[in-house]
Amino acid sequence: MTDISKEADFLLQGAAPERYEEIKAHWGEQADRVRLLETEEFLLQHIFGTVQITPKTLDAIWLMGFAVWKAVEAYAGIIRLFVVKGADFDPAVLAQQSWPRLFGQRPAGFKWIPAGLC
Repeated sequence: MTDISKEADFLLQGAAPERYEEIKAHWGEQADRVRLLETEEFLLQHIFGTVQITPKTLDAIWLMGFAVWKAVEAYAGIIRLFVVKGADFDPAVLAQQSWPRLFGQRPAGFKWIPAGLC
C-alpha cells in the first residue's frame, strides 16, 4: 500500500480551489489518509479513517470525469439557448418532440458492431 494523501490534496485543490480550505477542514491534514492498493480489482472503500483505492478505480473515475466534461462541452450551447429563449428544458417534454439529427448523429436505437464481428 502506498500513501497518496498529498496527491489527493493536490487533486482536491485543483478540482475546487475556491472551497479548498473548507474541504481541508473536513478532510484533515494527517498522513496516510488515502492509500493506493496494488490489486487488479475495482475498489474504493473507507476503513478505519483511511480511504483505500486501486489504480483501476482511479482510471474509471478519471474516464467518467472526462466523459462528463465532454458532455458539458457538447450540450452547453443548447442549454444556454434554452435559457436565453425562456424555453422549457424538461427532458421528458423534449423527448416527445421531433428534432432534426445533427451531422454525424446516429439514429435512435443504433447498435455499433465492431468491424471484425461483421
